[in-house]
Amino acid sequence: MICFVLPDRKHNVMATNQLANIRKYNPDSRIVLCSPEDTLFDASAQPAGESLNPGSGKPNKHVQLLNALRWLTKSNLAFDYAVIDPDPRLMFIKDGFEAHIKQVMDETDDGLLADFMQLYSRRLVERMLDETNDAADLASLAMQCGGKLRTYPAEASPFLRTDRPLVVDEVQKAQSQTKLPFVYPVLPSADDPARQWVLHSSQAFPSNLTIVWGCYQGGVETALHYRLKALNALGAPSHAYFYEPGMGLPNYRSIPHRVSAQKDDLGSYIEHYGFDCVTFVNTFYNFEQLSRIDYKGKVIFEFHGYDTTIAQQLNRINVGEDGGRIDALVVPSEYVAQLARDYMSNRPELPVYVARNMLDTTVFLKRENIEDLLIDFHLPKSWAEEPLIGWVGRLDENKNWKSLLSIFQEIKKINKKAKLLAVSDLSVKPQLYDFYGKAAEYGLTADIRILSNVPHGQMPLYYSLIAQSGGVLLSTSYSEGYPYHLLEAAACECPMVCSDNRGSREIVKHQVSGLIYPLDRADLAVAYIAELFYNKAMRRQLTDSARKYVVNHNDIMRHTLAYAKWLADQTRNTAVQKS
Repeated sequence: MICFVLPDRKHNVMATNQLANIRKYNPDSRIVLCSPEDTLFDASAQPAGESLNPGSGKPNKHVQLLNALRWLTKSNLAFDYAVIDPDPRLMFIKDGFEAHIKQVMDETDDGLLADFMQLYSRRLVERMLDETNDAADLASLAMQCGGKLRTYPAEASPFLRTDRPLVVDEVQKAQSQTKLPFVYPVLPSADDPARQWVLHSSQAFPSNLTIVWGCYQGGVETALHYRLKALNALGAPSHAYFYEPGMGLPNYRSIPHRVSAQKDDLGSYIEHYGFDCVTFVNTFYNFEQLSRIDYKGKVIFEFHGYDTTIAQQLNRINVGEDGGRIDALVVPSEYVAQLARDYMSNRPELPVYVARNMLDTTVFLKRENIEDLLIDFHLPKSWAEEPLIGWVGRLDENKNWKSLLSIFQEIKKINKKAKLLAVSDLSVKPQLYDFYGKAAEYGLTADIRILSNVPHGQMPLYYSLIAQSGGVLLSTSYSEGYPYHLLEAAACECPMVCSDNRGSREIVKHQVSGLIYPLDRADLAVAYIAELFYNKAMRRQLTDSARKYVVNHNDIMRHTLAYAKWLADQTRNTAVQKS
């Protein structure tokens, strides 16, 4: 992975152009901005960025960049190469920069330096951070640490030069006739034709509306939040429509959305914005609105998890009760995709797309300041020092809370200090009273807390608290699509024990990144949890592996770009009348 490290040039048109250009052609890369106050921002997907660490003063530019590299290395964020402060006149014109780097640096083990871009291998970065001297800039420091200078091949010279700016014809020639993924220099003016062509030459992504019953605090709403936010950042106008509000609605402040239970409002909303594509998630409620407005765009049915209601919806599509309106299916995991295909015996041609759940691993990572969570939810300080069993989910049959209480009862026999700290959306509480009734029957109520309405930004503190207490996140579900609570726990280096279901197995590998027990062997769950209480070496091995997996497999921009391209393919032959 490549990590771009740039000074934060706020309110600068060229800086905005540069970020858009990097994101467009390097969707798998990470972008970190360092401000004059020495604060770091992740700008990989969000134009505004999200703070990664607090500022520490106003160092000079050299120290800012060095501090950014130091933070990146210590935070264990994955990167193979660091691109430092590229000149805004450099513009990418095609994909393939990482492959290009690997080829060019094949014989240059430790560094590539150039006037318009400084590029370092991670090995060289680590040596530079170990060195303390009076080097005036990063390039000088790199050379003192053994960095080797490598020039670009001669055939690149017409498109990498210093004497005059490139014009449109030259940029187009470089894109079509060379393997070079970037050119230099493009005039640093927003009105420059060559710059305009680079920024707007690729296809536009389709506008889309995602329709969900309610905006609750659950995995589905989290997945859609990440996707829609990233799609908008890519330039694809993406809206959400809810029939009911919910605790998760604050997360959608930056995403265009509407909440309405009035039937005709959905059709009016679609007509007003003229969406190229609409997606119904887990429900066909109000589906007839498409016929009322004679909608001509693409229609997708997306489902998460699997139950009798989903089975009925899939059967409706298969037998044609949708009127043939559904053009594709979207699911969160490979095993759910197979379920979908199995149901479509009458419509085998229907595309099924796997849109994996994504996670911002610069936000979800191990935290130290867990005191904030204790204070906000009025938890005794002692709970940070006693092994906690974590559990996340709604109190319903599928999440299998009865098994949770049974396992916890056995854990208390092994360690009397153990506590159960659960997170649940109590605005949806079908079996809350049954839960507390069973807990009272077991004599466990004094050692149980359920945290409700936990802001998404505080969930990393929750998983970190579980981990720091010496505890374990337990997942007891009968079935899962591609569960967010396991992704989040893995990213925060919280040990995991989960029930054996196909969705969870796509994230947790037994004895590699967590421990998996058969649903009918709760005794094994008890044994695994007890072992993780005391086996520190195993905890460290599993949590290290789990975080690496999530960082490498659930990147936001990589998956969003792939999804946006798939949407473009689905809508290419469909014209939607814009109002």
